[in-house]
Formats: sequence, C-alpha cells, structure tokens
Amino acid sequence: MLNLLDCALRADIIGTVRKVRELVDSGVEPLSLMSRLATLITEILSGSFGFTEKQRKGFFKKESRKQKSSMYSNLCIC
Repeated sequence: MLNLLDCALRADIIGTVRKVRELVDSGVEPLSLMSRLATLITEILSGSFGFTEKQRKGFFKKESRKQKSSMYSNLCIC
C-alpha cells in the first residue's frame, strides 16, 4: 500500500496504475483500497505511522518535521 502511495505522490502514473491493478487483481476491492489508503494517509499526516528504514525511499525519503526540528534545536547557539 505504501508503494502505491509513493508512486502516486511522485506523479508516477504508470507505476501507480500498475500497483492499483496488482492490488485489484489480487482481490482487493476498490472501495476497501480507497479506505486503506485514506487510513494510511491519515496515519502519516498525524505522525503515528512508524516508517522503517526500508520504507524510507522515493517520496518518503525526506525527513519528517519532527526530525528536522530536533536537528535544528541541537544547533542552537546560545
């Protein structure tokens, strides 16, 4: 599911269509697919989705705000 979202966010139309077809051909109902994608997006936006190092690729390779803010707070010159 994360691979599908990654393709969509990177505007990889061919990859997105391939991933959707794979999921639908494997028996996932389209409505269930949309629901699971919505849940995944909500978890990512709320910060409750825990990325593994393997999952941090493509669009999700970017650092989170929390990681950036902690990095910058350590650089404070007082």
